Amino acid sequence: MLFHYVNNSMSIESFKLADNEILIVKGENGLLGIAKAKGINKVLIESFEKEIELIVNPEDIIAVSCFSNNEKFISGIACMIYLIREIGIPLISFPKERKTSFIPNMLIAIGKHIILTTKIEPGKERQNMLCVAKDFDNIEIISNNENIILKGIDKIKVKMFKISQFHIQYKNNY
Repeated sequence: MLFHYVNNSMSIESFKLADNEILIVKGENGLLGIAKAKGINKVLIESFEKEIELIVNPEDIIAVSCFSNNEKFISGIACMIYLIREIGIPLISFPKERKTSFIPNMLIAIGKHIILTTKIEPGKERQNMLCVAKDFDNIEIISNNENIILKGIDKIKVKMFKISQFHIQYKNNY
């Protein structure tokens, strides 16, 4: 594992990730998982009105936001990325009229440039925005084909490390 501490205003950090690695960023109030989309070409997004097909480009990244920094969510992030990349589960889009009191434990964004924010109003989201814990507000995640760039880490102390994507193996015991 790679550990890296950042505590300088508006820093830019660049990471090279292998296809099977996930960058975990741990703050005081939340977690963030970042991985390459790894060759998937589309993701289905289910909404109450319709099904949307999101085209995924080779340079795109998957970002998973958690509103807890509990260690168990690191496994949850790895599982979510595995389910999206390897199993192809559809994502769910909440209706614009949803209650703001309910925020799921994990949220997902996919794209080449993702803006992290705490200021998303229901129904006014943009595709490249991801609601995050306050530790990660105003950070941008950018893919430049080779590296993952985190831009705008401002006066927070976070721990960053890479984990390898675990593989679930099924053994037939019949």
